[in-house]
Amino acid sequence: MSWNTADRLIKIKDFADQNRQFGDFAGSLHKSTQYLIVEPSTPEEAREEILERAASGEPIPPSKAKAIVDRHKPPAEPLEAEVVITTNSRGMILKAELLQGNYGPSPFPTDKSKL
Repeated sequence: MSWNTADRLIKIKDFADQNRQFGDFAGSLHKSTQYLIVEPSTPEEAREEILERAASGEPIPPSKAKAIVDRHKPPAEPLEAEVVITTNSRGMILKAELLQGNYGPSPFPTDKSKL
């Protein structure tokens, strides 16, 4: 078992301990649906909807659970950027500069103490 799987199973157990309703029917849910319910990024409204629908006996396959979660997530902001590209006479890119823009979070660590 991977560390990721173990972590997910611990989250499911902890959530079931805190939510008896979930614990009563969690075994009838697909593991991927259970994972979605306990993910920290899952909006509370989506979690409640999935739990209510499952408690009423409605089958909630992973695709339906994901659709519910996606419907409750706020829309992502569009990514925009202004870039200046310098090329040579043959069209090869020599330099690209990002001038400004909303280009999302950096994939690189910004806290040098964590490097």
